[in-house]
Amino acid sequence: MVKQSLILVVFAAAIALTGEPAWADVAPFPRIDGASRAKLLAALAGLVILGFGMVGLIWLGARMAQRYRHGGAPLHPTPRPGEKDWAAKPLAGPPEKPVDR
Repeated sequence: MVKQSLILVVFAAAIALTGEPAWADVAPFPRIDGASRAKLLAALAGLVILGFGMVGLIWLGARMAQRYRHGGAPLHPTPRPGEKDWAAKPLAGPPEKPVDR
C-alpha cells in the first residue's frame, strides 16, 4: 500500500514539475498508409470471421454431444413399423353386413 502511494506521489510530482505527463509527446496511434490500413482491416475482418466460425463449430459439436448423450443405445436401433402399422388403426370395427331374410 505504501509502495503504491509512493509511486503515485512520484508521478504526480513529475507532472507538477514539468507541466505535462512524460508520455504526452508520444502519439497514441501512428498514421499508416492506405495499403497497410487495408491489410490491417482485412486481417481484423478475417479474425472476426474466424471467431464466428469457431463459435459455430463449438455450437455444432455441443449439439452432437448432447444428441449422443441423450440418444438410445447404438446396438438397439429404432424398431421399424411392421406391415400393418403404416396407417392409424380405425376407432370402430368393420361395418356389419345387413342380414337378408
